Amino acid sequence: MKINRHTKLSTLIKENNETITVLADLSPTFENLKNPILRNEMAPCMTIEMAAQTAGINIDQVYGVLRKINFEIEPHQTTDGEEIAIVRKKSNAS
Repeated sequence: MKINRHTKLSTLIKENNETITVLADLSPTFENLKNPILRNEMAPCMTIEMAAQTAGINIDQVYGVLRKINFEIEPHQTTDGEEIAIVRKKSNAS
């Protein structure tokens, strides 16, 4: 399945239940996904980008663990570092 920063955690979990384990292993913040009640509250509303921000980690770290369980990142999805570089280029061009 192709994913991007706007993909909801609930979509990831429906596609591959290992999502819960790999995210929980990545950050204690994601331990809540192991609780079905909390998962049903959080996962439908939270995107990959929001999850990374909430956990205080880089989205590339999230993408890294999701790749390991066979998710594919959509082409042309910029990373945080690339966005910073784009902003710097635009401001230098002005």
